[in-house]
Amino acid sequence: MPRLSLEPFRQNPGFSEYPLRAVGANRTGTLSSTPLPAMDLLLAAARAAARAAVQVHSRHFRRLDPAAAWEKGPSDFVSQVDLEAQEAALGVIRERFPGHAILAEETGVQGVSGRPPDPSPSSQTVATPGGSEGTGAAPRGDLRETGSPPPDPSGRLWPPDGTPLWIVDPLDGTTNFLHGHPMFAVSVAVGRRDPAARAGGKILAGVVAAARTGEEWWAVRGGGAWKSGLPIRVSRVGRLKEALVGTGFPFKEPSLVPRYLGQLGRVLVASSGVRRCGSAALDLCYVAEGILDAFWEEAYLSPWDVAAGSLILEEAGGVALRLDGTPLDLRDGSVLAANSPALLEELGRVVAGKGFDLNP
Repeated sequence: MPRLSLEPFRQNPGFSEYPLRAVGANRTGTLSSTPLPAMDLLLAAARAAARAAVQVHSRHFRRLDPAAAWEKGPSDFVSQVDLEAQEAALGVIRERFPGHAILAEETGVQGVSGRPPDPSPSSQTVATPGGSEGTGAAPRGDLRETGSPPPDPSGRLWPPDGTPLWIVDPLDGTTNFLHGHPMFAVSVAVGRRDPAARAGGKILAGVVAAARTGEEWWAVRGGGAWKSGLPIRVSRVGRLKEALVGTGFPFKEPSLVPRYLGQLGRVLVASSGVRRCGSAALDLCYVAEGILDAFWEEAYLSPWDVAAGSLILEEAGGVALRLDGTPLDLRDGSVLAANSPALLEELGRVVAGKGFDLNP
């Protein structure tokens, strides 16, 4: 009897093959304080949230005056579309999972009540044990008891009780959007910290959707990476001199420009080419499907820029770390990504200027 293939069914967005072990059971066999839905429910919610944001993008594309946006920081713009798209995406998440925590670009961290935090730096909110919101310093004593690392200066933490955390960028590539450039997307990811483990959290499902091109990428941990219903895989390019490399400019941190220009010069000479898209979420998806072979960006990317894309890349066979080789987490930082550990290491050495002479 021929072996049954599930591929035609997997291409159906409604098909479920990835149930999670018993509703949120942790390593000790007990239930965490917040039961975790099946993977297909998380993925369905992430895709629905992304599509809600895409509808907002499409409705406003080329109808918004760039002058209507305002600056959060140097060349870092936010528009009414960012806020409307975020509210549309978060509305889906809150409706389906009112007990989950949220980390979104335009509102910071929200507890399970869904209330937006006080935007003042002195009132940075963090998701705390029990799912409530806290302000100011995180409860270090409680977190040490659960094995969580101390909070970084941003105040971002995985909820230590295992409550799922949604990480959302409602419009990655705002400047592109404002000028009618098609390279922008929404990024929606969900992850959690295992209460029985001492390590940080893991992304469980992620979606990146591009309104202008109609493309949608998604992944669930252990379930592969997909684009518009078809499986995707990283390229087989093995050497940097044959690789097409993506990058991002350090426009938010002008002090990094001199260092970055040195990196760019070295990679331009060592690779087959460098491309800049303007959306890190899309860049990671391009590496995942083999359009790009590698990608790097300097130390200012936020978790919502890379949470979904890094999982999609990982499930497609690639790898992503910081420039210093440490794992990605909820802190702002750099990203170094590639189709394989070998290419990642080669690109990392060139970016760092180790063993590379621009004029041999």
